[in-house]
Amino acid sequence: MPIDIGGLGFDPKRIGYILGSYRAIAALFMATCFPMTVHHIGERRVFVLAMSSFLVLWALFPLINICARWYGIGITVWTGIVFMLIPIICMDMAYSPSSSISRCVMS
Repeated sequence: MPIDIGGLGFDPKRIGYILGSYRAIAALFMATCFPMTVHHIGERRVFVLAMSSFLVLWALFPLINICARWYGIGITVWTGIVFMLIPIICMDMAYSPSSSISRCVMS
């Protein structure tokens, strides 16, 4: 979407690269850290953390658009996109198919 109506003005190729790198990072996190996270803090707390990450995401979308309007697509926007990965990966923990796998592995 154009910056004027709330987007960042990225072309589809760049969006694809961003989403592909996000999935690679999320898969790496889910394979390495997710079972230990569930084991240490519990399934309920992981789910509450995942659901509360939506609040952070909803706040970051307009903030990144404001940065794009004021400063253009630069380091501030890319930093905002990188910081969006943290709550998005937390959100993925609530819908992870590996939650049942982690129960089997940690038992």
